[in-house]
Amino acid sequence: MNGNMRITADRQPWSLHVELRAGVQGSDGKFQICQPVTYGEIADGQQADPFLKLSPADAQQLLDELWRCGIRPSQEQGSVGQSAAMQKHLDDMRTIAFHTLKVKP
Repeated sequence: MNGNMRITADRQPWSLHVELRAGVQGSDGKFQICQPVTYGEIADGQQADPFLKLSPADAQQLLDELWRCGIRPSQEQGSVGQSAAMQKHLDDMRTIAFHTLKVKP
């Protein structure tokens, strides 16, 4: 389907689940929504087709929506902003240490 996908994520205060909704506006101007996912079986060794393909922009929108709902990466690495702030702090500490010890960097 051609068109821009729109993805939303919601997290209700009474539920631990994240609810995803998606749709796409077709070339005819009509907005079509994604239907609930269904499950099926495949033969051993058979590769499953993806249930959804996202453009990089649509994947970014999904990531932004999940972030808005409070979902964060589980990796120990911080976000880009956190890493940049930590690097700035380390640079400041090096400057202080070099100045205090009268060492040229």
